[in-house]
Amino acid sequence: MNSPLGLWITLFIVLLQLWVPLCWGVLQGQQNFLWLGWSMMVNGIGRLTVAAIAVLVIGAGAAGMMVGVLMGLGAAIALAGWQTRSVWQAKPQSFDWRGVLAQIVPLLLAFCGFQILFTADTLVVKSYFSDADADFYVSAGTLSRALMWLVLPLASVMFPRLVHSAARSEKTNLMGMVLLGTAVLSIVGAAGLSLLGPWVVKFVYKESYVQVAASILPWYSFAMIPLALGNVLLNHLLARPASQLPLAVGVLILAIGYILGLIVFHSSLVRVLQVMGVCNVLLLGLCALFQLKSRESGAGVLGARR
Repeated sequence: MNSPLGLWITLFIVLLQLWVPLCWGVLQGQQNFLWLGWSMMVNGIGRLTVAAIAVLVIGAGAAGMMVGVLMGLGAAIALAGWQTRSVWQAKPQSFDWRGVLAQIVPLLLAFCGFQILFTADTLVVKSYFSDADADFYVSAGTLSRALMWLVLPLASVMFPRLVHSAARSEKTNLMGMVLLGTAVLSIVGAAGLSLLGPWVVKFVYKESYVQVAASILPWYSFAMIPLALGNVLLNHLLARPASQLPLAVGVLILAIGYILGLIVFHSSLVRVLQVMGVCNVLLLGLCALFQLKSRESGAGVLGARR
């Protein structure tokens, strides 16, 4: 940076970034997915368009790019805030803080654990490997994590609908549909990346990245499949209060074990991905176990009522 202007703009970006989950969370809770999607797209389109004009046309450099990010976030929050204005304009009322915390804490623990499983590998690779190896790894990770960004909206749409159904004691097959869709999309995407990996890496990154990145891309992409499926089951279980806290603690313990496993077993980039794959499979197994127990307890309650 040639001037501190970019840092000052970043301060406002951080502030808006803290507001984004509030506005998007209300839209998600209202199941207003039309405007949730438009707000997300406005964020991406706005920041990319303004940043491109600022850098390519005006030559504003880093500060111009940050202005683009600021404009994108501002437009997204303005759109989401306008669509949720009835909530912000409502008269404040007292509510049960303990009840709210009892719902928030398990979700927060589970979210932190999932984010560790999703992102901790890059931090470990940057700490233990050379800059060149880290660049190869990040290039493969960027493409592989695109699979998660492809299927994560399915779980985001599913969660508030399941909460609504659980509150009304309604039966729904939504989770099965989302799980099937996630499995198909993630498996097809992983297979596509494995086959087209060398060409994609060559097209997006440098020629020197092809050999190493293409060799680890199949490991990386297929390690995302159990994580994507586990995320669907995790959201389904967190929508039902009975299993929230035990599951959240289990996910957090698994995440801590994942970090320790990466610290101990990092002899190669493939070994790091093998540790990731094992832990993601364990997450899927943990969620499947809780899902099985939830069905058994539900069947037991139904039999007692009969």
